Amino acid sequence: MYNYPKSPFLTSQEAADYLRLDVKTLNNMRWRREGPNYRKHGGKVVYHMSDLDYWSKDRDAKDHRVPPEKKAAS
Repeated sequence: MYNYPKSPFLTSQEAADYLRLDVKTLNNMRWRREGPNYRKHGGKVVYHMSDLDYWSKDRDAKDHRVPPEKKAAS
């Protein structure tokens, strides 16, 4: 298991690991403005863990399957 730093701010690589994405994918998403919110600290891109969680929750695939009909008891 990955040991995350005590800081809530993650580097691009740490954020990608947290989201189970390739760092290139996360960087491309940032460039296209499709990814999670990020910040710049001293010119370095960082992601706050709460922003990553919020972004991930917004991507819930939701279960669109229709549950099977219950058979009437005879």
